[in-house]
Amino acid sequence: MRTDTGQTFHLSDNSPYPFEVESVELVFMLEAEATEVVATLQLRSKEGASQLVLDGEELELMEL
Repeated sequence: MRTDTGQTFHLSDNSPYPFEVESVELVFMLEAEATEVVATLQLRSKEGASQLVLDGEELELMEL
């Protein structure tokens, strides 16, 4: 999360998460040159949920 934006976030700005996270599995492959992380998530959309957006910084999506 970037903190250099100068934008203030308040708890009252939040809304309920539109997806239910059923499970998360993380696998780390540690190498001297790089670390690869495989994240497997099982999500269930709640009624009226919008489109899921994956948002990351300095990441390379290898497979979806």
